[in-house]
Parts: sequence; structure tokens; C-alpha cells
Amino acid sequence: MGLGLSEHSDWFEWIQKEGYATYLNEMNDVIANLRYSDRSIFPSNEHILRAWDLTPKKCVKIVILGQDPYHGKNQANGLAFSVNRGMPIPPSLKNVFKEIKREYPNAVFEHGDLESWARQGVFLLNSILNS
Repeated sequence: MGLGLSEHSDWFEWIQKEGYATYLNEMNDVIANLRYSDRSIFPSNEHILRAWDLTPKKCVKIVILGQDPYHGKNQANGLAFSVNRGMPIPPSLKNVFKEIKREYPNAVFEHGDLESWARQGVFLLNSILNS
């Protein structure tokens, strides 16, 4: 299976069992074919299913759905709302941080990379994958 999902991920067995493997393989083929045209796809092919690799199924505590990945070069990193370190924080993520700070005023956000959230059980999924 392409799209960067590791066979060691506990989602892999579930995806196979639920019959989504064919869908994901078809999606991988479509994306691969688009890459050979004049279009750019974000995030990179190996990061499209990054949320599944970073947040084991058995560890999911919270699900946050984004609409689509960011579309600027080096922004999208496979996690909804997340951007790579060193990138400016996009308005949508600023809004997420603003709401968290309303509840937790001492929260500090130094960058927009949410990988640490994903590793703690926050499943950051872009809903475009359901299209």
C-alpha cells in the first residue's frame, strides 16, 4: 500500500479488514498519475497518511478534522492544521491556538508543527481523504 502508511501501523490491519486497502491503493494511483502532470500535490505522497502512522489507533483520544491540507510549498505535513517547523503559522492554526489559549491562558505555541499532539493521541485528519 502506498501513501506512506507503514505496515507496522496498527491501522494497517484495520484498513485491510474494513476493505479500505483497495480505496487507498486507487487513491495512491490517482495521486501518482497527477504528479506526472503539471500539478503539485500537498502534502508529499509519503505524508498523505502520516496521521495514521503518528497516532496509533489504540491511542486515539481526540479527533480533529481539517478540511484540506495547506496548499503552499513546504506547509502541509500530513496532519490537519499542522505546518512544518520554520513555516509561518497559518490563520486557521492561529485560530486553533487562540481557542486553546482562551481555556488555558498559559499555553505557549512556538511553532505550527503538531507532531507532538499526534504522538499524544490527537488524530489530526484532513477530511478531503473521504472525498
